[in-house]
Amino acid sequence: EQDMALNSERQKAFVPTTTTTSAAAAAAAGGALCAGCGNVVYAAECLKAGGRDWHRGCFRCATCGTNLTVSKVGFHQGVPYCQPHHQAMVRAQAWTKNIDLGKLGFLKTAVGGGGG
Repeated sequence: EQDMALNSERQKAFVPTTTTTSAAAAAAAGGALCAGCGNVVYAAECLKAGGRDWHRGCFRCATCGTNLTVSKVGFHQGVPYCQPHHQAMVRAQAWTKNIDLGKLGFLKTAVGGGGG
């Protein structure tokens, strides 16, 4: 329960802050808006993931705050997570919906097992 409460608080903290910067102002400045902080992110510092633009420092797991890479990230509702937290979330949701992830082939790569 405590982990879920902490996770909920971190997710709330992840929500981008409202800024006075608009998409038009960002485009005029030669950049886009960061999905993490809402500020302008320029091409030289831009990381594209999940169909959005990020500052490298803003591209962190919403649960533990670990810096992420494009190759080691999972998204849920547009929010980035490290692989362990994303897999834990998928498993928890599948359990509550009574979905057999093994039949979908998810667990073969997610847990590192071969088959069984």
